[in-house]
Amino acid sequence: MSRLRGPWLRTGGLGVWVAVACGRPAPPPVGPVDLDHAVYVWQRIWTPPVRAAVDAAAADFDERIVLAVETDATGEVWTGVWSADGAPQRDPPRTWRASAGGLEGRVGLALRWADGAAALEEGAVAEQVRTVLQRAGERGWHVSSVHLDADVPTARLAEWAAIVRPIADENDVPVTVLSLVDHVGRPGWPALRAAADAVVLQVHSVPLDRAAGPTLLDVAVAEAALDRALAGTGAGLSVALPTHTLVDARTGAAVRAEPAEVAAWLARLDMQPPTGLDGIAWFRLPVEGDDTTWTRPALAAVRAGREPTQTLEVRLAAPPGDATPPPGVQAVWVEATGEDHVALPALEVCPAEGRVAVVALDDRYGIAGPLERCWRARPRSHRLVAPGRTTAVALLVADGPVSVSVVEPAEPGPDGGAR
Repeated sequence: MSRLRGPWLRTGGLGVWVAVACGRPAPPPVGPVDLDHAVYVWQRIWTPPVRAAVDAAAADFDERIVLAVETDATGEVWTGVWSADGAPQRDPPRTWRASAGGLEGRVGLALRWADGAAALEEGAVAEQVRTVLQRAGERGWHVSSVHLDADVPTARLAEWAAIVRPIADENDVPVTVLSLVDHVGRPGWPALRAAADAVVLQVHSVPLDRAAGPTLLDVAVAEAALDRALAGTGAGLSVALPTHTLVDARTGAAVRAEPAEVAAWLARLDMQPPTGLDGIAWFRLPVEGDDTTWTRPALAAVRAGREPTQTLEVRLAAPPGDATPPPGVQAVWVEATGEDHVALPALEVCPAEGRVAVVALDDRYGIAGPLERCWRARPRSHRLVAPGRTTAVALLVADGPVSVSVVEPAEPGPDGGAR
């Protein structure tokens, strides 16, 4: 395919003609400039909510990039996008044919290798790309790009570039590579940018420690990496921003990029995009009922440059179950009611008079007390409540009226439990 790169692919022939006719470069953008927005669909199992979210996203994003096939230590997994029942297919025979219906609009297909060494085997990636494009053609899908995601060691980037270049040269579909912050500026990085038609720079970490707690995205680190990447030449560059939530294996805490921080950075990028930045790729698409990503309203708010609302209600009501509780027995309920997830709060339970006893109903909480007649319920680690979700966190038995209040800060105690 054509080896034109970056902004010329986006602005078209008119942009070239103006630059030549005027004899000078176009002036820098003034005010907001729309960057292209793509979104990754990384689900292996395609449930009805996933399909509904993918269909709805056609109107919200310039491109949806679907994980098509993943190669791990035990073989290939063709994700549920290919199957009418949404179930993934592991190591299907070569005679296997996809049974799914069409995907409307512009759709990119992502191919992932969890084992970077497998991606560096001669012919492996090229063959997989050919198979994926053939099967997509049989379904009548309009494939707008192919995305190659391989956990290639940083020291072997030049080898990876040598794999990518002929694939990009031989296919009419643009070939994009996903790259990491650690790749930027390393030997082999210039060759990789020269080999691909486009590069998506993933600026999230797994997880990144900082004073305020673990996060998937430190904006200062991401900005520095993006500046270094844009300083070079080669393929057009987009930046992937994380919307997903991971669980910290050390503490069980929820770790994500905070929407407020991402919204502020995106607003700056939109006002004056750095030269050479083509777009934003969101990782990954929110799906109804899936708590491992931001909500769809939260992502929409961030894309509009504002912080999504976070609201929390704490109340006393009957405990879970159908039975009528005995007198004095109640539960503490927590509900998130805004656009975004909210951290589980630390709570203080105090009797107006008499005594109260408190026990945890939610194993994410630790209980301490009584301390000066009051009990404390604190989350054992940073956990999130999804909007619209209500959870009973504690059961209490009291002689009389009881008050419940949110205590700041909400961080867990030094032993990981309540304090």
